[in-house]
Amino acid sequence: MIPVFENEKLWEHMESILASWHNTPYKHMGMTKQRGADCTMFLACCYNEAGVMANLYPPEYYPRDWNIHTGEELVRNSLIYHLQTGLAKGFTADIFEKKEIEREDFIRGDLLGFKTPRSKCTNHTAMWLGRDDWMVNCIQGGGVCELEWTRVWNRLFTTAFRIMVKE
Repeated sequence: MIPVFENEKLWEHMESILASWHNTPYKHMGMTKQRGADCTMFLACCYNEAGVMANLYPPEYYPRDWNIHTGEELVRNSLIYHLQTGLAKGFTADIFEKKEIEREDFIRGDLLGFKTPRSKCTNHTAMWLGRDDWMVNCIQGGGVCELEWTRVWNRLFTTAFRIMVKE
């Protein structure tokens, strides 16, 4: 199996999709370009538009601050569910826990999970861009934007998901 975005043409297509989402505001549970999206649904929509995901399943309602009150892994479980049931034919996904992968091992297109400071579980996602130390995500107050990997992100990192092409 090879990582999906080793295909240069597909990666260029994904970069154009990501650019088309730039400045989309953050909206809890949103999944509409230029109108509003959250971190997980923004990335799921991009993978769908790139033809890597065949099915998108909007999440069931959950309160914005669920992660402060419970350790229920809603974001992580949603990602796993989409990767197990929603990928287009010919794709599969690998999951790497923090102890299994280092930042230096990330490749473009990897989905990254984070546990923000007050959270009891993974509650944020981003996509590794493979350019220096940059990733793209959708954050409250900033919408869809690129952020540089810092020591803070390294500390908050929990999980990496890599989509692969079945051979």
